[in-house]
Amino acid sequence: MTESPFGPQPSPLTRPISGHLSGPTIELRRFTSDDAMTLSELVASNLNHLRPFMPWASGEMGRSPDDYGALISAWNDEMASGMSAFLAIIRREEMIGSAGLHRRRPDQASLEIGYWVAEHVTRQGVATQATLLLAEEAFAHHEIDRVELYCDKSNRASAAVARKAGFRFVGSQPDPLHALGITAPGQSGVEICSVLSRAAFNHAWRSKV
Repeated sequence: MTESPFGPQPSPLTRPISGHLSGPTIELRRFTSDDAMTLSELVASNLNHLRPFMPWASGEMGRSPDDYGALISAWNDEMASGMSAFLAIIRREEMIGSAGLHRRRPDQASLEIGYWVAEHVTRQGVATQATLLLAEEAFAHHEIDRVELYCDKSNRASAAVARKAGFRFVGSQPDPLHALGITAPGQSGVEICSVLSRAAFNHAWRSKV
């Protein structure tokens, strides 16, 4: 295991995460080089929406489409390695955010879910559906028994997504990134963890969306 701010990283998945997941009203798909301009414009138009809880957003001002092209290439390399997946959220052919699964935490049997959605699609169930699609994909990997969703305790919207997706709150702790100065203005510095186990996952979730 290599070290990260979250502790020793587990080994890669035995096979990469799928690059295309289809839900009732959205799909998650691998980013391609053709998405660089669209992603650049989407992030730029949502910076005020993202800054309060997304530490990475503060560094996005001034990024060019070429910068995003390089980032997409790096994401796809990481996806092929079995360590992470960064996927575009698409609804009716429009890119409306990004979601992914990550091997960031030390637990060999878990994957961490991350996402963000554009401001104009908030409170429409997009993040919840993306979370359930990712959980379904995670449990298609035999070594994964649970998925985890972390958010700042001040981020009520993300905590609500976890509850709606059937996750169980398990505790809170200081955010390891804050000790490194990686912060966002709306964060409290305390992250809460919610977990969905393989046994608790509702495979009939599509009928309830």
